[in-house]
Amino acid sequence: MNKKIFIFILLAIVAIFICTSFTTKELDRIENYEITVTPQDDGSLSLLYDISWKVLDSTTEGPLTWVQIGIPNSSVDNITALTKNIDSIEQYRSTYVKIVFKESYNAGDVVNFRFKIHQNNMYSLKNDMCVYEFTPGWFEDIAVDNITVKWKAGNV
Repeated sequence: MNKKIFIFILLAIVAIFICTSFTTKELDRIENYEITVTPQDDGSLSLLYDISWKVLDSTTEGPLTWVQIGIPNSSVDNITALTKNIDSIEQYRSTYVKIVFKESYNAGDVVNFRFKIHQNNMYSLKNDMCVYEFTPGWFEDIAVDNITVKWKAGNV
């Protein structure tokens, strides 16, 4: 009887270990993600990003000091920080923008930041029409509460 109880307890411990090993804890949450798209005369796009990023856990991987934001493609230039809390901003891994903050942010902090980019190679011609296909960005491990894409009608 004791051997069966021991085996049951051992299996329970292994099951708990496996379940907790594969469960990911939510570290951050994007409260608001807004992109304003302004088409240019040459068909390129000026993209203005306005993001409110909330830190939920600053102990598992440390405080938030930088983020990466997905961009439509690698044909980007004129990457510009628009808020004073950004220390540096650059293209990162081809289709991301990496933003390093001037300070660290801990659980409960909300980081509001803005930046803009100039994006090329965004349109295709289909049936005598200029067609844009646009994925605003992607966050594989972060929930996004609210997303808004504003497309200005000028130059269209």
